[in-house]
Amino acid sequence: MEMEKITKKEIQERIFNQLQKKGLNINNNLVESITIDQKIIANRFNAFRGALYGIASNRKKDTFLRPYNKAKDIKNLFFAGGSTHPGGGSPMVVLSGRNVAQQIIKDFGSTP
Repeated sequence: MEMEKITKKEIQERIFNQLQKKGLNINNNLVESITIDQKIIANRFNAFRGALYGIASNRKKDTFLRPYNKAKDIKNLFFAGGSTHPGGGSPMVVLSGRNVAQQIIKDFGSTP
């Protein structure tokens, strides 16, 4: 079965219709609109196939498949962000950064 090709304009209309159904009509006040797709995200953020939050975590165990905050194969290389453990969204990204800070302190000692 072939997937339906949907244009950015159609996606925007669907989103705006859903917002209107929830009582938020932004069409009357809209000055400019930009629809960002996976290709733009992939290019702008170097996100694999436009997956800004990395590996999907639809099952409980999937969360633990995300890359951890410290590289196993390269010394002193750390990762923080939506595609690393614990995952996407602002609160999780902040926790990811905190995890990296704690790991650096553990590895190198506290700051002076």
